[in-house]
Amino acid sequence: EAARANNATILFPGHTLSIGPIYGRPLPESIPSRPGTHAGVVRAQIEDQLRMAAAGGRCRTLVLRVGDCFGPTVRNDIVDGIFANALAGEPMIGWGNLDEAHQWAYMPDVARIVVELLIMGRGAHAFDAYEVVNFGGHIVRPQRLFYRKVADALEYTRCAIRRRTWIGQGLRSLGSAPAREMLERRGEFDQPVLLDDTKLMRLFPRFEPTPLDEAIVRTLESYRQ
Repeated sequence: EAARANNATILFPGHTLSIGPIYGRPLPESIPSRPGTHAGVVRAQIEDQLRMAAAGGRCRTLVLRVGDCFGPTVRNDIVDGIFANALAGEPMIGWGNLDEAHQWAYMPDVARIVVELLIMGRGAHAFDAYEVVNFGGHIVRPQRLFYRKVADALEYTRCAIRRRTWIGQGLRSLGSAPAREMLERRGEFDQPVLLDDTKLMRLFPRFEPTPLDEAIVRTLESYRQ
């Protein structure tokens, strides 16, 4: 209602969670949702509500869909287990199959894309009333390379990783909602759910994500501070 009254665009932060465990190829914006987690179901329901509102002329909505985020302003069990542990000299927490790929989005890059999309969206008929755009960020293949880069940034000669087993996570999930959510997401860490951002690169052909090594250094510095 506020968006309609002010002729504003609703920006919804999308995630691979709303798509579900679909493997084998980078996924376009048109892929149907088949969420496999509680959080994914909630996200998909919100997107459906926004889609119906846009179709009814009640609002304009832009969904920017990304993979897992990291960066100076991002704090959660996944990134804390990597960056905070590494800075403390403790083994980094590894999830799932580290020999598979994983998609990471550096949050300052996400912010840059948000600004560019909203500026473009001010133009007449720049986007449909409901538009989904994927941001690929960095596909790290295999994902253990991400851990190696964190260790290299700290000049560690050894990349120490402590693997979390899903059996152990199942036990932790008995008393912890975040642990249950990670257990539900195990498929994404055992097999990659990847986004195809051809559409975004067509819109902004000159956009270049922050180099991964630089993004990792900046993130580590934020943890130091």
